[in-house]
This record gives sequence, structure tokens and C-alpha cells, in this order.
Amino acid sequence: MVNSKTRRSAEQRRSRHYNWGSADRVFKELFSSDKFKRYCYARCGRVIKTRVSGGKIRQDSKIENQ
Repeated sequence: MVNSKTRRSAEQRRSRHYNWGSADRVFKELFSSDKFKRYCYARCGRVIKTRVSGGKIRQDSKIENQ
């Protein structure tokens, strides 16, 4: 049985918080499961690198191939 209280607690488990940097860019995204994503930007404003809480780093393919 799903009621409003159960639905509300499920929404709270999946919450996200954002830390903003300069020029209105997201610097860090915090998930309610104690995980995070950190973003690095090029001067033109494009995301070039994303670091996740497990230590994995994802780079933009255009940057890797140059």
C-alpha cells in the first residue's frame, strides 16, 4: 500500500543538493546517498571533466582526442 507518507519518504531519499561556483556553474552535486559529482569546466564554459564519489573520472571525449 502506497500512501502520501510513503511517497514523501521516497522523495526525501532521492534528494539532490547543488553547490554553485562562479558564472552560475554547478561545482558539485550532492546526492542523498552520500555520493557526489564534481564538475570541471573549460574557459568557454563546457564541462571537460566529471569526478564521481567512487574515484572515477569521466573526461569529455573531445578533450581526450586532441
